[in-house]
Amino acid sequence: AYRDRDLDLADELSRRALAIWQEAAPGYPFKWPALWIQIAICVDRGNYAKALEFGKKLIDPPQMRQPPEIEDALLEALAGPGDKSQLDGILEMADAAGII
Repeated sequence: AYRDRDLDLADELSRRALAIWQEAAPGYPFKWPALWIQIAICVDRGNYAKALEFGKKLIDPPQMRQPPEIEDALLEALAGPGDKSQLDGILEMADAAGII
């Protein structure tokens, strides 16, 4: 749904997946695809603070580690302003890596 730019459906599906995983297996390490979708949707909608909240969840254990350059950029965004430019750059790196 996200790749088809149906952001409402992508939002609904990724939130539903996160809720199911949280209830069934809170330590499930493969929430990252849904977290990336949420980050992208939040950035698209201008909700940078919420995008950073999802970014923090993305790099917190027990989630699967992200590529080092992406993880470093997320940590930098979390420590700094976490503005549109930073988040857009992170999403471009994730897209180039085939993550989203």
